[in-house]
Amino acid sequence: MEPVSKNAQKRRVKAEKAALKKAEKAARAAAAARSACASTADAAAAAADGDSVAHLLDSEPLSGADKWLGGVLGSDGCVYGVPGHARSVLRIDPTTDTVQTVRGEDEALLEGRYKWLRGNLHPDGSIYCIPCHADRVLRIDCSSDPPALSLVGDRHPGEWKWHGAVLSPHDKCIYAIPQFAEAVLRLDPAAGTTSLLGGPFPGASPTGRHKWYGGLLGGDGCIYGIPQCATSVLKINPWTQQVSTLGALPPGGWKWHGGVVGADGCIYGIPAHADEVLKIDPFSQSVSLIPFSYRCHHRTDRKYKYLGGVLGPDGRIYCIPSDADHVLRIDPATASAVEVGPEISARAEHCHVNLNCNKWQNGFLAPDGLIYAIPLKASAVLRVDPMRDAVDVVGGPFFGFEKWEGGVLSRGGAMYCVPLNSKRVLKICPRGGGVARACDEDAQLEEEEEEEEAAPPDALLRHLCAGSEFGAAAREALQRDGYMVLRGVLSREECDAEVELLWRFVTTVSPAVVRDDPESWYPPADGQPDPWPHSGWRSFADMFQHHGAGWLFGSLRERLAERVFSRLFGTTALHASKEGFTFRRPTASPAGRAHPAAGRPPPNVCGRPQPRSCGEHFDQGAAEAGLQFVQSATALTDQAAEDACFQCWPGSHALHPALVTTRAYSRHRRKKRGAASRARVAV
Repeated sequence: MEPVSKNAQKRRVKAEKAALKKAEKAARAAAAARSACASTADAAAAAADGDSVAHLLDSEPLSGADKWLGGVLGSDGCVYGVPGHARSVLRIDPTTDTVQTVRGEDEALLEGRYKWLRGNLHPDGSIYCIPCHADRVLRIDCSSDPPALSLVGDRHPGEWKWHGAVLSPHDKCIYAIPQFAEAVLRLDPAAGTTSLLGGPFPGASPTGRHKWYGGLLGGDGCIYGIPQCATSVLKINPWTQQVSTLGALPPGGWKWHGGVVGADGCIYGIPAHADEVLKIDPFSQSVSLIPFSYRCHHRTDRKYKYLGGVLGPDGRIYCIPSDADHVLRIDPATASAVEVGPEISARAEHCHVNLNCNKWQNGFLAPDGLIYAIPLKASAVLRVDPMRDAVDVVGGPFFGFEKWEGGVLSRGGAMYCVPLNSKRVLKICPRGGGVARACDEDAQLEEEEEEEEAAPPDALLRHLCAGSEFGAAAREALQRDGYMVLRGVLSREECDAEVELLWRFVTTVSPAVVRDDPESWYPPADGQPDPWPHSGWRSFADMFQHHGAGWLFGSLRERLAERVFSRLFGTTALHASKEGFTFRRPTASPAGRAHPAAGRPPPNVCGRPQPRSCGEHFDQGAAEAGLQFVQSATALTDQAAEDACFQCWPGSHALHPALVTTRAYSRHRRKKRGAASRARVAV
């Protein structure tokens, strides 16, 4: 959300309303004509072809302008809208598609305009909304029904203070990015306090305003603010509590609108007025620019090109067009950016929209592998197929302007767009998905609302290369034991190189950890915070599945694909992903001498004891029978039986059909543990 003067806003709105009224009149006439001439069969075919991908939820009209400024997925699985002008918190239940507004016990708490701008879910289960015009942080407690609302921390008066925030995995504090404010806001949810870090920032931008627009967590564990009018990148170091700036960028306003963390761990700023993509490399502490060619038929000033971006399944970043005529694709591997797909404009035939300006803002990567963008003034949802470089528009027509601001991908796979000026919530359902599923307090599936059609039993068996000795042996072992052990896949030198990467990650994210000092690996005393990195409370100790864990290993995925999975499937046409890794601290030495963790209670994470569990579980879903997937766990170190060993139980796969029908399984599924990097590969 960008502040504008009242006069400029009135002039802009007046011109847009005239153009929009004309476009809507034509769109309504076209829609009526289609409805009148289409048969029932034609309508069904149109729905199957994608016209029903997006629709408005039934609810009481949500009146007003600039109502909610962003959304957050709560710990209860519901979607919450952050109050802007609205005098309530919006709550959407994806299991029923019901919409309600929550006012809290003190309605005066939600008075005002542009109160909060974006929000963050904290591991304590609450959502914390970032002050824009409001003086204090808003806390939404998702554990109560209705959700309890309260204000947290000290008063910080002013307007347009902070724009977005980032949760640090180091100290579990939330750091807000300064827009007009002259300091970073640090929120400590465990203590219920706020404080100011860094600043002031003289000369950061020509007016001292609109400095940075949102922030992202870098691979080094620091937080980086994206320059909007600032001439440098903001850097927040959660360990040292220092705030600094990085790089020297050209002057200019509204240069980049948000950013995306790429598969290489670098941060890429999305160009709005800027003519280059911004690249922030946390590892080399460098800032660079990536030029690109740009075409736009309706304006020559090259402004408001893109608003937000999405990391695609191909590892490339797709920029969402605002006034641009095309989608921009950023390729981190080649440090290049090109336009892809057909023209998207009011004059285009294939991708026709009602207006050329401010069409979409931000989007999602859906479970179907496609990207969907949120309509602002556009009358339809933008859909991008990264694997085919295909772009089209689906759903609608949706009338109005500045319709939705922000959206949330639910646990069931559907996307819910939060109303800005629209009177209804927009739901985007990816192809063949978006079915809501009820979850318990541990975010585990309880019962399937709608059972997806199951694949045939042992569907993957036919893909195994039975004609080779290796394929035949794998087929026999997988059917008999449920797993197969392969020795010597990686050399000792290769394993040592990967372990070096793990240590670099740990000591970078947690500088207090010293590799050669085991005492530093553990809390200095019982009840003290754990110095070792964590993915959050209730995550398994020493397991990393977030914050860049997937791209840490470099070419390991490709080597495993070549040496194992191409032999297993008899093809190099594989799709592979790295889920994460476990870097388990020992509890006893090989000689039996006690390590600092022996006999001590669990460490504190986010102010609470970290749960301990041995993590027995199946990854395969309840509706899937037999061999449907192949997942590998690669041991990088020799493991003793009593020292965090990764374990598979021979024949336990045969128990899967019986166990998944029990309620105990649906409520208490857990994740593996072991000193391993994990990869999942399927044809």
